[in-house]
Amino acid sequence: YNASTDVNYTMSVSMTGCLYWSNSKSKWAGEGCKVGPNSDASKLHCLCNHLSAFGGDFFVAPNPIDFDKVFAEFGRMGETGNFVVLSTICVIWGLFIAGMIFARKADKKDEKKVRLILYLAENIENGFVYQISVQTGMWRGYGTTANVGLSIFGEEGKTGDILLTDPELEKVFFARGSINNFTLVVPEDLGELTKIKIWHDNSGRSPAWFFHQVMIVDMQTEKQYYFLANRWLAVEKGDGQIDIEIPKAEKKDLSGFRNLFYSRTAKSLGDGHLWLSLFTRPPHNPFTRCQRLGCCLSILFATMVTNAMFY
Repeated sequence: YNASTDVNYTMSVSMTGCLYWSNSKSKWAGEGCKVGPNSDASKLHCLCNHLSAFGGDFFVAPNPIDFDKVFAEFGRMGETGNFVVLSTICVIWGLFIAGMIFARKADKKDEKKVRLILYLAENIENGFVYQISVQTGMWRGYGTTANVGLSIFGEEGKTGDILLTDPELEKVFFARGSINNFTLVVPEDLGELTKIKIWHDNSGRSPAWFFHQVMIVDMQTEKQYYFLANRWLAVEKGDGQIDIEIPKAEKKDLSGFRNLFYSRTAKSLGDGHLWLSLFTRPPHNPFTRCQRLGCCLSILFATMVTNAMFY
């Protein structure tokens, strides 16, 4: 492209159609209708041989992007003085690189928070097995550095205090948004579970803990029990308790507004929202922050190109 010798012509292409609502087909159809000669880019003239509910179909073709001209204009930037596009792209790439550094560091920290199943009292042979999943709240500051303990009560027995940690493992337990899984083996069947007692020792730099729920699966019957909390276990927050008993949740509790609102809001915003989840991604989700940031960059550039083509 040579701006001094080449001549530019601008051509606009659009596709139009005259339609009517067909009750028999339950859709818009074009039989008996055609575009009239008075149509232009601002209005549509329709000619139909029957009466019905009419509408127009108007599609504007996107503007083609001539990349040869784009790169040629970059070479003439000293003459035109138009640095806006180049500056915008450079700023976006700079923010992306800085964001990738942050995201990679955060992903590395999350790897220490992801827990495989921890076996408790696995030396008991022919015991009764229970799978325990403890879920911490999604938002910042909801995790705890304290040691967490649990007791399970059933109709036919109960466990003692069980410490849900292992000091020999270099992993972070009960981090924000985490789901910690444990396998418990006990010598006697607990029967139908009725309640749990959960507590922490208020140790560490940030012992306050927002505890979402516990799910226990009786592996003998494969029955699931839910124990809902959605509350703080902290001396300085909530009601100040760090030791509570929680009864088994019934169906009405699981489908209650409070539980559904918190669960869906936390998942939709903290994990499902692409941009917000750069900061609130739960550690157990395999969709990393680096991958999310790359998707954000792709969406941003795709939006810029789309605007250039259609507007």
